[in-house]
Amino acid sequence: MLWAEACRQITGLSTLTMTVKLYDLLFAESTNTLDVDSLAMCDRKNYRSTYILYDLNKLKQLVEEWKQDEEFEFDNHMLKDVVVAWMVVRAPKKDKVGICSGAWNVAYEVRNPAYKGAGKLLTGLISSYLGVALTGDRDSSNSVSARNKWDAIQKDATFTKVPLDNYVNWNYDGESTTPIYVHHDGSELVKNEPEGPTTPNDPSDDCKHPGDTVGQATEIWGTDAAFKKTGQSATPFIERHKEATKIMEDVFGITPADFDDALYDMGSEWFDQEFTS
Repeated sequence: MLWAEACRQITGLSTLTMTVKLYDLLFAESTNTLDVDSLAMCDRKNYRSTYILYDLNKLKQLVEEWKQDEEFEFDNHMLKDVVVAWMVVRAPKKDKVGICSGAWNVAYEVRNPAYKGAGKLLTGLISSYLGVALTGDRDSSNSVSARNKWDAIQKDATFTKVPLDNYVNWNYDGESTTPIYVHHDGSELVKNEPEGPTTPNDPSDDCKHPGDTVGQATEIWGTDAAFKKTGQSATPFIERHKEATKIMEDVFGITPADFDDALYDMGSEWFDQEFTS
């Protein structure tokens, strides 16, 4: 169901009823099963290391509709509901978040609510594609949906867990200090006892937690560990992107760079809609 259709269904309702109705509509959408064989992945690692998962079958359906319109003019927003998930990852920097055992940080991520499980799928594809483990955002914050994704990944045997020594740069009074090593006990952030890293002679697995206070760090953490995907190749998803790129260029004259830009922009718009609106 498109956002426009959802809005049409709730027009004229009270604010409270509208909110509940919209939630129900979107929640119903999120129960859809992913058709993995219909998905493609756009690799924009040369631009903020961004990866976009999108629905090739839906794109093909739209292309057939567009071909019937003699006055058709492409606009990036025509791809918004084609985008399934969007993710920006960053290599670890020692002076910023620690080496993190080489695990890349997921800096930004969002998924189309119509595609449940898409965030976990894209996390695995990027890990496999880059050949690295991934962990949550270590610089800023992690959303509740991102935390739920990491919880699901931790229970998935196709992901290999990479333990990390997690630390914060402030003491429990909120003052800046030397690193204090911490872990999560259930949902609470607590000091390691005895205080210190699990591997004190190996700083390569040190990884900073986001947040500036205990309460904030507890609320915005993503995962204590990093995870590396095994047994899944990203190649079929990349090949389907090449197929889509050729279709868009052959039929409409849209260059590969412009098509990639449009996918990026619509993933970014999903993010802005979810977290800044």
